[in-house]
Amino acid sequence: VYQGRTETFVVPRGTLTDFASVPRVFVWLVPKFGRYTAAAVLHDHLVRVERPAGRISAVDADGLFRRAMRELGVP
Repeated sequence: VYQGRTETFVVPRGTLTDFASVPRVFVWLVPKFGRYTAAAVLHDHLVRVERPAGRISAVDADGLFRRAMRELGVP
């Protein structure tokens, strides 16, 4: 569950995620887990489940990711 400032998003348990999609060469700089983990899991769910089902566009999924990052205090 990601509780944003104005909305709550529920990602079902068992949903596949790669967390932060960080190329292996940069993992030393940007680890796969951190303050942004909830935003990354939400984005993976939106892109892998909600977008193919036609419930959200790619642009809106990316916008929600950026909004969640801001709400989590991630630059």
